[in-house]
Amino acid sequence: MGIKGLSKGVIKQVWRERRLQELHQVRVGVDAAGWIMKSLMSNACDVCLEVEGSVKHHATFARYVQNMLHKLPESSSILLVLDGAQWPLRLQLTREGAIQGRRRSLERWRAMPRTTRRRLTSSFAKR
Repeated sequence: MGIKGLSKGVIKQVWRERRLQELHQVRVGVDAAGWIMKSLMSNACDVCLEVEGSVKHHATFARYVQNMLHKLPESSSILLVLDGAQWPLRLQLTREGAIQGRRRSLERWRAMPRTTRRRLTSSFAKR
């Protein structure tokens, strides 16, 4: 999702810290990934634990984005920017999933009878 390397390659070159009052009639790029993360952090436990009524996080997200947009001047145009890099949590979960998958495969391999293992090993060696 997004454009890989956008924040490192392009945005950091043109990024400037300014007061909101200085942004009239200016095109503003906003880190949408940051907004998404901050809006979901407010009730992340409810969402993860699938607590009944946790659907409210959609409303919380929308409210957070609305509040952030209201802080920007109406005359400015807003671009929501998503960097294509994977989020650190996503990278960690992907790695953990790969490790667990390898562990499960090894356990299944060890649970197989030796004759089946030999047959599988020889069929892989022929390829």
